[in-house]
Amino acid sequence: QEPEQQHQGPADFTDHYAELEARKNADEAEIKLCYRSVVQMWHPDKHPTKRREAEERIRRINRAFDTLGSPVKRATYDIQVAAVERKRKGERLENNVIKERAIPTEFYLCPLGHDERFVRADGVGLKVHNRGDAPGVEFKDFFRTAKFSLWWLPE
Repeated sequence: QEPEQQHQGPADFTDHYAELEARKNADEAEIKLCYRSVVQMWHPDKHPTKRREAEERIRRINRAFDTLGSPVKRATYDIQVAAVERKRKGERLENNVIKERAIPTEFYLCPLGHDERFVRADGVGLKVHNRGDAPGVEFKDFFRTAKFSLWWLPE
């Protein structure tokens, strides 16, 4: 079965397992083996006529391995994927016992594996942005309005 078929993820969420052609329950050794295999397969020198495509693919593969190759990052990623899946299915977490906490304005949340993006509150929802999404807004004003809530997800 193709990796893309194994891991049907949310539409706008990068499937790191598919990038590495790895099973979701693969152990660390298997993740490394898959990484080495796809890096060799997509090395730009092996694709001289499609070098840019191969370079982009290698960047995605490296981002995926950066996440899945670290047990802590992988666990966090798996929790994020599960939360996105629950939201896609319309499931909600019970949050009436969660109290808001003040978070320093210098703090921002960066989605795992996407260093160029960050999370911003928009009313009651969250949006993932990068600075280029609001070209007419001054840098300081853009980040001054960034707010979010931090929640523990149940296991």
